[in-house]
Amino acid sequence: MAGCGSGNPLADGGAAGTTVVGSANFAESELLMEIYAAALRKAALPVQTRPRLGPREITNRALADASITVMPEYSGNLLHFFDPASTATTADDVYAALRTALPPSLQVLQQSTAEDSDVLVVTQQTSARLGLTSMAALAPHCPQLTLGAAGEWPAR
Repeated sequence: MAGCGSGNPLADGGAAGTTVVGSANFAESELLMEIYAAALRKAALPVQTRPRLGPREITNRALADASITVMPEYSGNLLHFFDPASTATTADDVYAALRTALPPSLQVLQQSTAEDSDVLVVTQQTSARLGLTSMAALAPHCPQLTLGAAGEWPAR
């Protein structure tokens, strides 16, 4: 998790003296937007929020055109957006690669120590029935199972 901003989002307070914090179109992103906004307000900065802007294609454009000043982001997913061929996997390597991959108009802020990873889960009953203990053990059973995931899962 990192913040992504256009220019230095705290240097001039954003457009018209206000820092505008955006979010993607899902609840977790909106919650993080509110946490960022609260922290900025606590620092006595004027803040507005722009929740549920949409997917990365829209939020990155909003950062680039300064419609928003800062946005909480997932470093790995953002790196994949700007550099789909990146092979970085550790948090530090992803962060370093992301700093290089971003266009000059954007910058990544300090990364959080928090971690959020995509995972696949099955019920205990399914695990016991199929003898699942790893992703490798799951692979041969995929045709028998139905994946429940966000609509963006196949592409991202």
